[in-house]
Amino acid sequence: MIANQIIMARVRTADISPYITEEQIAEIEATLWDGIRAFVEFTKLGLPLNLDAWDGYPAARERFFDMASRAGASDLLVLTGDTHDWWANDLSTEDGRPMGVELGTTGVTSPGAGSFLGGRGAELALLLNQTNPAVRYYSTENRGYIALNITKRRARAVFMAVSTVESPEYEAFAQARFEIVKDGDTIAFKRASGLNRTEDALFKYDLSDRDLTIWEKLGLLV
Repeated sequence: MIANQIIMARVRTADISPYITEEQIAEIEATLWDGIRAFVEFTKLGLPLNLDAWDGYPAARERFFDMASRAGASDLLVLTGDTHDWWANDLSTEDGRPMGVELGTTGVTSPGAGSFLGGRGAELALLLNQTNPAVRYYSTENRGYIALNITKRRARAVFMAVSTVESPEYEAFAQARFEIVKDGDTIAFKRASGLNRTEDALFKYDLSDRDLTIWEKLGLLV
């Protein structure tokens, strides 16, 4: 188990420009985030989403994976914070050798990316998920914590969200559940529950290699 500060999985930007209008950009720019216009242009490039994460240090990430492998640990369970959003990611070396999984938790009260996207956070999270095969689940919705139960052969992660972070009175609920099992020399996600139909399809299938928009793909799956 690795306690980790920043996202370790490979995550590149999803081109959001077809899914956000000039009117929406102007509204977000005026009220929420003055960097939205530059960000929309940046997403067209397909570059790593965050160069402050491990994606900005790919050689170091490969050295870390190599060190872990030589120590007999290709079954990493990486626990990550920083982004204020939820993540369930596959981890692998540059040549595709599985190294384990990553669980990313939200901030306790700090807002996530959805707070800066004018109500489009959930939709654009699906697009990021669809663009990145390593990302099995990504959500900007709600704040909370991960309840993690581990045995020798499996782990169960429950993404526990709270109804509000603005009052001492709140309700907690399970936003998503993931089961992780031994898979040869590594570990892997076996199943998920609590996901909606779209999230479940993205969790189960790699939809990034077909020349269709996410909405067309999901239309085929529904």
